[in-house]
Amino acid sequence: MQRTQDLNDRQLYYRLRGVAQHTIKTTEQKYWRDYCSTLDSNSKLSEVWGTVKKMSGAWSRPSIPTIVEGGVVYDSNQEMAELFAKKFAAVSSDENLSSNFQARRAEFECQIKKLKPHDDECMETPDSASPYGQYDSINVPFEIHELTDALRNCKSKSAPVDDRISYVMLKQIPKCCQATLLKLFNEVWLRGQLPSDWKKTTIIPLLKAKKSAFDMASYRPAALTSTGTLCKIMERMEATRLRW
Repeated sequence: MQRTQDLNDRQLYYRLRGVAQHTIKTTEQKYWRDYCSTLDSNSKLSEVWGTVKKMSGAWSRPSIPTIVEGGVVYDSNQEMAELFAKKFAAVSSDENLSSNFQARRAEFECQIKKLKPHDDECMETPDSASPYGQYDSINVPFEIHELTDALRNCKSKSAPVDDRISYVMLKQIPKCCQATLLKLFNEVWLRGQLPSDWKKTTIIPLLKAKKSAFDMASYRPAALTSTGTLCKIMERMEATRLRW
């Protein structure tokens, strides 16, 4: 359907998708009825809840076994946490960048620091006088339609984190609150400084598919930001502008 953009292919796709969804739903119902028929007074409650979570798509993160790295055995949580922190930090280290890239980045950062965050004239200077040059249109303050688009496209079912602010809450706030939120985002955007809380993340090692759980290289990092929803809304706005 995506390749041909043909009406017949589109109709066939939606029909087959409906068949697949119906098959999955009826199979789930049959499995649940069959499973419930096996329960009795001796059934363990933990196993029942485990089955319910699996059927709803939820899963629990298994514990990480002993890690062997460079002939050294790491078996305590503290030792493994320090090892993961060291390995994951090395991936993002400047040592992995070429000298030419680091020099160009340092030069560009020096140019950016010459901009005054709240000086409107900085955003109106000609390309020859602006460190941003031809990219001035990318760095202008965000507008309300960019925020509303980001809110509309976010996932409502995502759970809130430390700040307890959910996407459902943000989607329901009135226009005056959206304007306040937009003012916050533009303050961060023009100053080029992130709030300190936005820099705090919880790194969770996730085991790659079909990889050994005892090998350090089998894990990838997943970062959970402490202020997930607000930070991700702004990230979505930035990503949309960059793609544009």
